[in-house]
Amino acid sequence: MRKVMLKPATRRDVDIQVEKILKGLGNPEPPLDLNAVFTLLQLDPQYYRTSEDGVVRETISRVKVGAKLIFERPTRIWDAIKAADLKALWIPDQKRILIDGDLHEMKKRWNGAHEIGHSMLDWHRDFTFGDDQLTLTEGCHIELEAEANYAAGRLLFLQSRFDQYVKGMRHTLKSLSRISMDFGNSWTSTLYRAVETLDVPSFAVIGGHPRRRTAEEKTRHFVTSTPFDAMFPKFGEAEALAIVRSYCSFSTRGPLGESTFALEDLEGECWEFTVESFALPQGDVLTLALLLKKLPRQVVVPEGLKAVSLS
Repeated sequence: MRKVMLKPATRRDVDIQVEKILKGLGNPEPPLDLNAVFTLLQLDPQYYRTSEDGVVRETISRVKVGAKLIFERPTRIWDAIKAADLKALWIPDQKRILIDGDLHEMKKRWNGAHEIGHSMLDWHRDFTFGDDQLTLTEGCHIELEAEANYAAGRLLFLQSRFDQYVKGMRHTLKSLSRISMDFGNSWTSTLYRAVETLDVPSFAVIGGHPRRRTAEEKTRHFVTSTPFDAMFPKFGEAEALAIVRSYCSFSTRGPLGESTFALEDLEGECWEFTVESFALPQGDVLTLALLLKKLPRQVVVPEGLKAVSLS
């Protein structure tokens, strides 16, 4: 799925809220201490397991006896978790965030930051659990999730601090892995945010193995940089996967291969890209493509004559 492009005004609103949090923490060095954020915002993180539902049932009980009944049927919290296989949940009235305790630590960190994102954006409060008819539309849900994801990324990667690590440098999947360790975040989220931040044409594909997945499986994320969107607006996930499949090995772990390919921009200029893929132990494959250089323009000449390259 291609990333959702948020409106500039929305991005500014999110950045203002994230800046307040980071300033309140004294503009910390990476990695961000998420527990310090919970404390600053007076949020109560609780971890649950579907086999041991005590935390959720306690939350339901609090809703039942609370001064403000925010749900017609409080057990909808537990119903929603089980039916939708939710990994984290924000309960506005209690300032409580419920997180699936069975998740990997990195996913707990991301899901916690995502719910913090919901909590810091005032306009998200009215859309919890689909209480409003508007939230039943897919477009609204996708927009809200994109806003929370953007907030989580800007928070976990300390806004402009991450920009300093990414912009003006040539990256590989290996270099982004080192950056992920510096910021205490997953390699996957680091790749996503790096491409989103880069000031050169680039894209990333994150999802199942491109040569092993079934037709029903979809790429989870297709991310492009702003310069890439401007130069190659018609290039999409299908074209990216065709390129990746052309060089990827069938291996299930480690490097899957690398290659180069050429794309023509809106002006008819041709550009060479490098691309590489890596299979994670958890099953996801990470792919990073970056612009390498401009290619000479080829002049088509009559058959029998030698083509001339124009620089």
